[in-house]
Amino acid sequence: VERFTELAPVAIEELSRRSMLMHGDIRADNMFFSGDELKVVDLQLSAKGCGATDIGYLVSQGIPTPDRTGRDEGLVREYVDMLAG
Repeated sequence: VERFTELAPVAIEELSRRSMLMHGDIRADNMFFSGDELKVVDLQLSAKGCGATDIGYLVSQGIPTPDRTGRDEGLVREYVDMLAG
């Protein structure tokens, strides 16, 4: 906490260095799971920007806590893999 003001700008710069396709509204009702596959819909808010925004939203608010408990890392990996194409 003491170093937040020092480290936050560095983290934001690093996370924003490369633009990528952002979903813009990534949440549970825009994702469909089938086994190990993930399909994402509702792309009208998609834009070029900082992908960390989608990841932060997905992990913190996009999926109800009971549904994501123990799955955070896997969900983020799946999302990044999907973006990588």
